Amino acid sequence: IPECQSEWPSFRHDQQQSGNYDRDGTPPGVLEEVATANDELTFRATGDDRRCGRADHYDVVSSDAPVTAKNFADATEVGGAPAPGEPGTSQVVNVSSANRYLGIRAVDEAGNIGPTATAEKTIKPPVPPKKTNKPPKNVKPGVAFLYRGKLYLRIKCPKRFKPSCRVRAVVLTKKGKRGKAMTKPIRRKVRSNRFKRAALQIRKKYRKRLVKFSTFRRKTIVLRLRIRSKRVTRGKKTRATVYHRLRVRRPAER
Repeated sequence: IPECQSEWPSFRHDQQQSGNYDRDGTPPGVLEEVATANDELTFRATGDDRRCGRADHYDVVSSDAPVTAKNFADATEVGGAPAPGEPGTSQVVNVSSANRYLGIRAVDEAGNIGPTATAEKTIKPPVPPKKTNKPPKNVKPGVAFLYRGKLYLRIKCPKRFKPSCRVRAVVLTKKGKRGKAMTKPIRRKVRSNRFKRAALQIRKKYRKRLVKFSTFRRKTIVLRLRIRSKRVTRGKKTRATVYHRLRVRRPAER
């Protein structure tokens, strides 16, 4: 009789009821301590006939759905299973490329299939990217971006001023002489009909107000540009004061 198998283990000799005295009809036993960690499937080996002897090989599969004995054949095969060891031996299978749900079973030389043991890979949640607010590189006209105590905006030299403008820029609470400076003034040289991106330092007492303004669509601030140039194409004055209304925005988190 086959090694480890009793002379007549069940009705008609074996579990498959073959009636063949020489047939090995006893399947391998249950794989114990099946678990996953660090992309590895670990377990303890079983035997060829239940816990006796040594099995022939292991079948390892994976699937996006829980693996059972019924759907085992439909799951995706996972390679790299080791040769079965002595019963109770600790063994490992690398499952880094496998799907979430795993199934494993031992098979003996006669093709008898042992019980299916299942496990689930530990899926680490993806680390969300850190949200950062950055001032945009391309500032749109009519908008001032609020970032870390500064207003980022564009300063343009009107086309009629040649060959360039010397500009003194400041943000005011409102247009005219009654407008109070919300930022420190800056000076820039800009070529005719071109613009430059600039950052104006906000005065401390106006920071909260500008943050509040950024939450409203219709709230605006005033950018005053005092321009000087060598000559103009229209008119005689080479100096001018230009006002622009700007909406305050904060760069979107990304």
